[in-house]
Amino acid sequence: MGWGTVSNKDTVWEAIRTNVTDPGLIVAAFTALITSKSAEAFTGEVWLYAISYGNPADGEVATHVITVGYESMAGMEAWNDQIRKTQAWADFGSAFQGNMRTVNRELVQFLSGFDH
Repeated sequence: MGWGTVSNKDTVWEAIRTNVTDPGLIVAAFTALITSKSAEAFTGEVWLYAISYGNPADGEVATHVITVGYESMAGMEAWNDQIRKTQAWADFGSAFQGNMRTVNRELVQFLSGFDH
């Protein structure tokens, strides 16, 4: 599932590998966050992927990957500074309590992008 605006200009990506017990709850939490008044300024994109097999890391197994794309590091930092001060973010975090554990995360920056 995806949220936000798909753009080839998004070159900075966070990839967050997680272990999720209730994927429907995570989908609902993302939908509530991204459609909230607090997130109207979000210009990036968010994707939630289920992992079919593999991805063990340090004794944990990732069941899903969350990727968040931004046009720049400055845009990522500004967005995170703004959204994390809102009630929508607090509600989003509460939905994850006991339902999702972070297994690993990485930051990727694309050097070039090509249309399909």
